Amino acid sequence: MPDRALRLEGFEYRYPRAPRPALRGLDLAIEAGEFVVLAGRSGSGKSTLLRAACGLVPHFHGGEVSGEAWVCRVSTRSEGPAELAKHVGFVSQEPETQVVSTTVRAELELALELRGATPVETARAVEEAALALGIEPLLERTTASLSGGELQRVALGAALVIGPRLLLLDEPTSQLDPVAGDELVSLLRRLNEEWGVSVLLGEHRLE
Repeated sequence: MPDRALRLEGFEYRYPRAPRPALRGLDLAIEAGEFVVLAGRSGSGKSTLLRAACGLVPHFHGGEVSGEAWVCRVSTRSEGPAELAKHVGFVSQEPETQVVSTTVRAELELALELRGATPVETARAVEEAALALGIEPLLERTTASLSGGELQRVALGAALVIGPRLLLLDEPTSQLDPVAGDELVSLLRRLNEEWGVSVLLGEHRLE
Protein backbone atom coordinates (compact mmCIF):
# COMPACT_ATOMS: atom_id res chain seq x y z
CA MET A 1 0.00 0.00 0.00
CA PRO A 2 1.40 3.45 -0.86
CA ASP A 3 2.42 5.72 2.01
CA ARG A 4 -0.82 7.59 2.60
CA ALA A 5 -2.10 9.63 5.52
CA LEU A 6 -5.58 8.11 5.22
CA ARG A 7 -7.12 5.38 3.09
CA LEU A 8 -10.72 4.15 3.10
CA GLU A 9 -11.90 1.23 0.96
CA GLY A 10 -15.60 0.38 0.80
CA PHE A 11 -16.01 1.84 4.26
CA GLU A 12 -19.49 1.81 5.80
CA TYR A 13 -20.69 2.66 9.28
CA ARG A 14 -24.02 2.63 11.12
CA TYR A 15 -24.46 4.13 14.60
CA PRO A 16 -26.13 1.90 17.21
CA ARG A 17 -29.90 1.73 16.66
CA ALA A 18 -29.69 4.07 13.64
CA PRO A 19 -32.14 3.24 10.84
CA ARG A 20 -29.56 3.74 8.07
CA PRO A 21 -25.77 4.01 7.68
CA ALA A 22 -24.12 7.34 8.37
CA LEU A 23 -21.40 6.41 5.86
CA ARG A 24 -21.87 4.12 2.89
CA GLY A 25 -19.35 2.68 0.43
CA LEU A 26 -16.62 5.28 0.93
CA ASP A 27 -13.40 5.11 -1.06
CA LEU A 28 -10.94 7.85 -0.16
CA ALA A 29 -7.20 8.41 -0.29
CA ILE A 30 -5.36 11.35 1.27
CA GLU A 31 -1.71 11.47 0.37
CA ALA A 32 1.02 12.53 2.77
CA GLY A 33 1.23 16.33 2.90
CA GLU A 34 -2.18 17.04 1.36
CA PHE A 35 -4.65 19.65 2.65
CA VAL A 36 -8.20 18.42 2.02
CA VAL A 37 -11.51 20.13 2.77
CA LEU A 38 -14.42 17.79 3.48
CA ALA A 39 -17.50 19.83 2.57
CA GLY A 40 -21.14 19.04 3.11
CA ARG A 41 -24.36 20.03 4.82
CA SER A 42 -24.91 19.49 8.53
CA GLY A 43 -25.83 15.85 9.09
CA SER A 44 -24.15 14.67 5.88
CA GLY A 45 -21.57 12.51 7.71
CA LYS A 46 -18.54 14.81 7.93
CA SER A 47 -18.09 14.38 11.67
CA THR A 48 -18.59 10.62 11.40
CA LEU A 49 -15.88 10.33 8.76
CA LEU A 50 -13.46 12.32 10.93
CA ARG A 51 -14.28 10.09 13.91
CA ALA A 52 -13.63 7.03 11.76
CA ALA A 53 -10.26 8.47 10.75
CA CYS A 54 -9.09 8.66 14.38
CA GLY A 55 -10.69 5.43 15.61
CA LEU A 56 -13.54 6.91 17.67
CA VAL A 57 -15.75 5.11 15.15
CA PRO A 58 -16.33 2.32 15.95
CA HIS A 59 -14.23 1.86 19.11
CA PHE A 60 -15.90 4.61 21.18
CA HIS A 61 -19.30 5.03 19.52
CA GLY A 62 -19.98 1.34 18.83
CA GLY A 63 -22.24 0.43 15.92
CA GLU A 64 -21.66 -1.63 12.79
CA VAL A 65 -18.73 -1.16 10.46
CA SER A 66 -17.59 -2.81 7.24
CA GLY A 67 -14.86 -2.13 4.73
CA GLU A 68 -11.36 -1.01 5.61
CA ALA A 69 -9.71 2.17 6.94
CA TRP A 70 -6.02 2.86 7.49
CA VAL A 71 -4.17 5.81 9.01
CA CYS A 72 -0.49 5.79 8.04
CA ARG A 73 -0.80 2.06 7.24
CA VAL A 74 -2.38 1.28 10.61
CA SER A 75 -5.85 -0.28 10.49
CA THR A 76 -8.47 1.67 12.44
CA ARG A 77 -10.48 -1.55 12.66
CA SER A 78 -7.83 -3.33 14.73
CA GLU A 79 -6.30 -0.36 16.59
CA GLY A 80 -8.24 2.05 18.80
CA PRO A 81 -7.91 5.82 19.41
CA ALA A 82 -5.11 5.45 21.96
CA GLU A 83 -2.91 3.51 19.54
CA LEU A 84 -3.79 5.74 16.57
CA ALA A 85 -3.02 8.93 18.52
CA LYS A 86 0.66 8.67 17.64
CA HIS A 87 -0.30 9.15 13.97
CA VAL A 88 -3.41 11.35 14.03
CA GLY A 89 -4.59 14.41 15.97
CA PHE A 90 -8.25 15.35 16.25
CA VAL A 91 -9.82 18.72 17.13
CA SER A 92 -13.54 18.55 17.77
CA GLN A 93 -16.15 21.13 16.85
CA GLU A 94 -16.42 22.18 20.52
CA PRO A 95 -12.86 22.48 21.87
CA GLU A 96 -14.12 23.34 25.36
CA THR A 97 -15.27 19.73 25.67
CA GLN A 98 -11.85 18.46 24.61
CA VAL A 99 -9.61 20.56 26.85
CA VAL A 100 -9.38 18.90 30.28
CA SER A 101 -6.43 20.50 32.12
CA THR A 102 -6.49 23.62 34.27
CA THR A 103 -3.63 25.43 32.51
CA VAL A 104 -2.56 25.68 28.89
CA ARG A 105 0.89 24.23 29.57
CA ALA A 106 -0.61 21.25 31.41
CA GLU A 107 -2.99 20.63 28.52
CA LEU A 108 -0.13 20.48 26.02
CA GLU A 109 1.97 18.33 28.34
CA LEU A 110 -0.79 15.80 29.01
CA ALA A 111 -0.66 13.91 25.71
CA LEU A 112 3.12 13.57 25.93
CA GLU A 113 3.05 12.41 29.54
CA LEU A 114 0.49 9.75 28.67
CA ARG A 115 2.88 8.48 26.01
CA GLY A 116 5.77 8.27 28.46
CA ALA A 117 7.84 11.17 27.11
CA THR A 118 10.70 12.39 29.28
CA PRO A 119 10.50 15.85 30.91
CA VAL A 120 13.09 17.17 28.44
CA GLU A 121 11.20 15.76 25.44
CA THR A 122 7.94 17.14 26.80
CA ALA A 123 9.31 20.64 27.40
CA ARG A 124 10.85 20.79 23.92
CA ALA A 125 7.70 19.59 22.15
CA VAL A 126 5.47 21.98 24.10
CA GLU A 127 7.68 24.97 23.26
CA GLU A 128 7.80 24.01 19.57
CA ALA A 129 4.02 23.62 19.31
CA ALA A 130 3.36 26.82 21.27
CA LEU A 131 5.76 28.77 19.04
CA ALA A 132 4.21 27.38 15.86
CA LEU A 133 0.70 28.30 17.01
CA GLY A 134 1.56 31.65 18.57
CA ILE A 135 0.29 30.62 22.01
CA GLU A 136 3.52 31.02 24.01
CA PRO A 137 1.99 33.95 25.99
CA LEU A 138 -0.89 31.66 26.98
CA LEU A 139 1.13 28.82 28.48
CA GLU A 140 0.68 29.89 32.11
CA ARG A 141 -2.95 30.96 31.66
CA THR A 142 -5.85 28.91 33.01
CA THR A 143 -7.91 27.27 30.29
CA ALA A 144 -11.08 28.68 31.86
CA SER A 145 -9.86 32.23 31.11
CA LEU A 146 -9.40 31.69 27.35
CA SER A 147 -11.50 33.12 24.55
CA GLY A 148 -13.06 30.83 21.95
CA GLY A 149 -10.26 31.49 19.47
CA GLU A 150 -7.56 30.93 22.10
CA LEU A 151 -9.21 27.71 23.23
CA GLN A 152 -9.31 26.51 19.62
CA ARG A 153 -5.56 27.06 19.30
CA VAL A 154 -4.87 25.27 22.57
CA ALA A 155 -6.91 22.25 21.43
CA LEU A 156 -4.97 22.36 18.17
CA GLY A 157 -1.71 22.53 20.11
CA ALA A 158 -2.68 19.49 22.19
CA ALA A 159 -3.32 17.59 18.96
CA LEU A 160 -0.13 18.85 17.29
CA VAL A 161 2.31 18.39 20.18
CA ILE A 162 2.69 14.64 19.63
CA GLY A 163 3.83 15.20 16.04
CA PRO A 164 0.96 13.54 14.16
CA ARG A 165 1.17 12.97 10.43
CA LEU A 166 -2.57 13.60 9.99
CA LEU A 167 -4.59 16.40 11.57
CA LEU A 168 -8.41 16.20 11.65
CA LEU A 169 -10.59 19.24 12.36
CA ASP A 170 -14.36 19.23 12.69
CA GLU A 171 -15.82 22.60 11.58
CA PRO A 172 -13.05 24.54 13.38
CA THR A 173 -14.38 27.97 12.35
CA SER A 174 -17.97 27.41 13.53
CA GLN A 175 -17.49 29.30 16.82
CA LEU A 176 -15.10 31.94 15.48
CA ASP A 177 -15.78 35.34 13.94
CA PRO A 178 -14.71 35.77 10.28
CA VAL A 179 -11.34 37.35 11.15
CA ALA A 180 -10.43 34.63 13.66
CA GLY A 181 -11.63 31.99 11.19
CA ASP A 182 -9.37 33.36 8.46
CA GLU A 183 -6.43 33.42 10.88
CA LEU A 184 -7.04 29.79 11.82
CA VAL A 185 -7.19 28.62 8.20
CA SER A 186 -3.97 30.53 7.42
CA LEU A 187 -2.34 28.87 10.42
CA LEU A 188 -3.43 25.42 9.25
CA ARG A 189 -2.03 26.10 5.78
CA ARG A 190 1.31 27.11 7.30
CA LEU A 191 1.43 23.96 9.45
CA ASN A 192 0.61 21.90 6.37
CA GLU A 193 3.38 23.53 4.33
CA GLU A 194 6.10 23.92 6.96
CA TRP A 195 5.49 20.88 9.16
CA GLY A 196 4.32 18.59 6.34
CA VAL A 197 1.22 17.61 8.33
CA SER A 198 -1.66 16.25 6.24
CA VAL A 199 -4.88 18.11 7.05
CA LEU A 200 -8.48 16.93 6.69
CA LEU A 201 -10.85 19.77 7.53
CA GLY A 202 -14.59 19.18 7.77
CA GLU A 203 -16.53 22.35 6.99
CA HIS A 204 -19.82 23.58 5.58
CA ARG A 205 -18.96 27.29 5.50
CA LEU A 206 -16.82 27.26 2.38
CA GLU A 207 -16.20 31.00 2.44
